[in-house]
Amino acid sequence: MFDTTKDILYFVLALAVVVLTFFMAWSLYYVTMMLRRSHLLFKEIEEMVENFKERLQQLETIFKKLEEKITSTASYLPLLVKGVTELLNMFSRRREAKKNPKPDTIFKTPTTDFGGIIIF
Repeated sequence: MFDTTKDILYFVLALAVVVLTFFMAWSLYYVTMMLRRSHLLFKEIEEMVENFKERLQQLETIFKKLEEKITSTASYLPLLVKGVTELLNMFSRRREAKKNPKPDTIFKTPTTDFGGIIIF
């Protein structure tokens, strides 16, 4: 098969080229797979960021609506406070009236203003 040393050299060189080609193809495959995985990873991260942005926008709209409701009800707050204080004052006056009744309502003295008829 091998007649001269040149034949052996060519065979070894051909074998080296085949092995080198195999390792180059194998490494190219792994580099391609790594790039594919990184692409999928970045795509997933991009989706997560988009979902996060959407949720932030939803929170922003909720807070804006809440702020509008609070400011609209804040305009009625002074009236509500005034009404509650008036109610409390009225109840406290009633309570004081029940605790300390007027002296003329406890003991009524008979009067004869209507022609001798005694009225209590």
